[in-house]
Amino acid sequence: MTSNDRRQSIEASGDRAIAAQHIGIASSGDHAHIEQHVHHWPDSALHPDAEIAPGVDNIPWADPRHPFVGREEALARLTAEARADHDGPTVQTIRGLAGVGKSTLALHHAHRHRDQYMLRWWITADSPASVASGLADLAFRLNPAFSTTVRSEDATHWAINWLSAQPDWLLVLDNVEDPAHIRPLLRQSMTGHVLVTTRRDLDRPDSGLCLDLLDDAHSAEVLTALTGHSEAAAELAHELGHLPLALQQAGAYVVQTRGTLSGYLERLRTDPGPLHATVPEGGDPERAVARIWHHTLQAVEERDPWAVQFLRIIAYFAPDDIPRDIIRDEELDPVDVDRALSLLSSYSLITLTPDTVSIHRLLQSVLRAGSSQEADAVRVFATPEDKARADSKLPWRRRQVRRATVRAGAEMRAAGHVLTHFLPVEDAGDPMRWPRWRALLPHAEALFAQAREDQWLLFPELLTATCTHLMSQGLDARARPYAEMLLKASERLYGPDHLPPHLAPVLNLLAMIHRNLGDYPRANELAQRALALCDGQDERMWAETSGALTALATTYRNLGRFEDALRLDWRSVQISLARSGYTPFTSVSLSNLGLSLRGLGRYEEALKVAEQALEISRETLPADHVTNLTNLNNLTIALLDLERHEEAERAGLHALEAAERILDQDHPHLSVALSNLAVVHTRSGRHEEALPIAERAVLLSVRTLGPDHPITLTNVHNLAGIRSELTPGL
Repeated sequence: MTSNDRRQSIEASGDRAIAAQHIGIASSGDHAHIEQHVHHWPDSALHPDAEIAPGVDNIPWADPRHPFVGREEALARLTAEARADHDGPTVQTIRGLAGVGKSTLALHHAHRHRDQYMLRWWITADSPASVASGLADLAFRLNPAFSTTVRSEDATHWAINWLSAQPDWLLVLDNVEDPAHIRPLLRQSMTGHVLVTTRRDLDRPDSGLCLDLLDDAHSAEVLTALTGHSEAAAELAHELGHLPLALQQAGAYVVQTRGTLSGYLERLRTDPGPLHATVPEGGDPERAVARIWHHTLQAVEERDPWAVQFLRIIAYFAPDDIPRDIIRDEELDPVDVDRALSLLSSYSLITLTPDTVSIHRLLQSVLRAGSSQEADAVRVFATPEDKARADSKLPWRRRQVRRATVRAGAEMRAAGHVLTHFLPVEDAGDPMRWPRWRALLPHAEALFAQAREDQWLLFPELLTATCTHLMSQGLDARARPYAEMLLKASERLYGPDHLPPHLAPVLNLLAMIHRNLGDYPRANELAQRALALCDGQDERMWAETSGALTALATTYRNLGRFEDALRLDWRSVQISLARSGYTPFTSVSLSNLGLSLRGLGRYEEALKVAEQALEISRETLPADHVTNLTNLNNLTIALLDLERHEEAERAGLHALEAAERILDQDHPHLSVALSNLAVVHTRSGRHEEALPIAERAVLLSVRTLGPDHPITLTNVHNLAGIRSELTPGL
């Protein structure tokens, strides 16, 4: 026996004898059995208070190809708060929208300050199991012997004890889904630094570091740095909503496909779905923009399905400033609605204020792309009678072509229903309704922009009301595409030669728009079609008939055909009086009749009709209704034609005062009252007084309507007349 190989012989004899050098537990006998469970820390195990060599970490690699811009201020704030004095562990939270760069910020903090920590450990903390597994991995890294001798659960507890006993470490808990998953860990007495990234509001909305989107300049800088191209960088960055992950993926896609930023932008606008689901070659498919939001939406839907349905509806609105009071559901209690909105806000899917809701434009695009794949087919006819009429007038084979099968998701229809319900569509031109229209008009126009040609008839009432409101603002050029798309969709449904009578108002509306824009031949054509639809119909369509007569008469006046206009206006007045009596409708018909009489030089008759129109509108409408303003302007000109200057000046001053009270200071129709008053002054020989008023009218109409609009041309003509009176010979 040597010192390195000592051997000792021990013998036992006899039945069932035992021989042993050291006895722990032994059993003998015919049926002896021992079951033993041993919890054994290996001799090499570290005690929780044992120190380790610095440099232990599992921090992910920071890809140098991804430019880190626009986050220096956030990084500096993170560092400053980490260095502040704390009684317990330093726990910091970075929260924000999925893809906004929370993990990237935590990663750069960990790398920049690696020398300040003896240990840096990264845990994907999206579930309790992930947190426990990450802590167990820490224990196994600190003591490899644990991997074969200690259960994972015990290793997790050992790691927590070790963190409680040691200072100067950084623990990153990435992508925390629920505060309850990490609360037991944070309750421990620790002196290290815990950095939490999450899409959720884990505490108050103002707690932690809320990471916002990149600004315009930094977004464009990211794309330029990734691709080496600056052309269309700013425009693409805006389309991507300045979301860092989307910018990185777009840049990588352009580089790998040897494409251009403008080409990517074009594809994004025409077919965004595939691009949202694409990651660069070699990238993690789970990091695709559509995928990371899909995970978030799944988590929300498990808690509240209505919340996700609400998101899919507002995906068709403008992204910002959605009025909160339209977010209602007859089947849900308001408390449940508030709870759903709070849930969405806690996942950073919406920005919530007491009055509004906002959503990221790229999230909207992802939601719309998903909805379009689930679209269901619906047939749109105004009434069953309209369908039968359209079918009966078209040969069988053409019926198969003309019938419009509108592919539309339920969410788009719901968005249109919400806006139609909460917008004052019945009197869209009433100034009392304008504040509501200002709040919801951007969302109506966003909805129209998303609709395909075969979906325009999903919301005809909303389209018509929007056009009417835009016309009341003098924005006829902006209204024209919506009226055109509504007519085009109707012609596809019924055939251009078989439009039903209920579409006469659409033709009238479009005729008035073209008339206001100075396209009198097109206006005349549309107005004639509208009147042809109404002629021969029963008395229930008297309003449509009167409106068609008025629209056609207006175009005749603009073409100088005053006799033809007078005949139609007089017929419109008779229908209005017979069917509605002295109502606002009759007031409008009378006002137009007065304009035709004036065109024929029948000034005394024109004045009487203008006075009657104003009297009726004042009796039947609120004082600040625009119809009163229109009638006041017409009365001013009628008085001026008869050289009743003092009365014309009083009427003109009242009209201007009403216009400034009713209309915005930038409303183009304010220029009409200004120009009329300037003409009154110059007819009275007060040219110096008239000049600045006329100049103001021209500047206002040029700025709001453009130099070629008929109202602008009239204002310029009036200004030229005043200047010629001041400087004869020019």
